[in-house]
Amino acid sequence: PWFQLLIMHVGNFCSGTRASHIFTPTEHTTNQITRYFPRWKKKTTTVGLGLKRTFIEALSSPAAPHSIPLDKPYILFVGRIDPKKNLENLILGFHQWNETRGKAFRLILSGRKDPYYAYLVELCQRHEIHDVEFTGFVD
Repeated sequence: PWFQLLIMHVGNFCSGTRASHIFTPTEHTTNQITRYFPRWKKKTTTVGLGLKRTFIEALSSPAAPHSIPLDKPYILFVGRIDPKKNLENLILGFHQWNETRGKAFRLILSGRKDPYYAYLVELCQRHEIHDVEFTGFVD
C-alpha cells in the first residue's frame, strides 16, 4: 500500500505541476489539494457539480408527478437522502438563512423516498417550514 500511495502522490504532483489550472467539484477537495500542494492554491478553483438542462426541465415539467414551478431562485440538492448528508441541518440552516431574505429562495431536495426522507418531511411540517420542496426520485 505505501508504494501505491507514493506512486499516487508522484502522479498527482506531476499532473498538477504541468496543469495551468485545476478545477475541483468541492471545497473539501480544494482544501485537500492545497494542503498537500500549497503552491497550487492560486491555480485551483472549486466549480461544483452541474446538472444537464434536461434534468431541470424534467423537474419543472407540468406532466411530471413531482413537478415544482421554478418561478423563483432555488437551491437544488440531488442525491441519496441519508443522515450522513446532514440534510436536517441543511434544511434548518437554509430556512433560517432564507427568513433573512424575505423567503426569496426555495430549497428543493431530490432523492429516493425512504424512512429518513419521511423524517425530513415531518421535520418541515413540525417546524412549519414551507420553503423546502421534496420531489422524490427524479429520473
